[in-house]
Amino acid sequence: MTLEKYRRADEAKIKELTLQIEKLTIEVARKAKELEHEVTETQAAQIELDKTAEEFKRQNEERHKIYLQL
Repeated sequence: MTLEKYRRADEAKIKELTLQIEKLTIEVARKAKELEHEVTETQAAQIELDKTAEEFKRQNEERHKIYLQL
């Protein structure tokens, strides 16, 4: 009788922990997808920033050449 009581308690605990693992697994997948999205956006922003910096540098060099011609 006592063993049966402990067995049921163990089964309930196992069920509870299994459900918790499932919820956490879903949360991990959601966070991983969110992180991937943020990384992609950050990389795109970095590329855009690099292009802008390069364009600024090019225009600055052009202005400097024009200045030297005057």
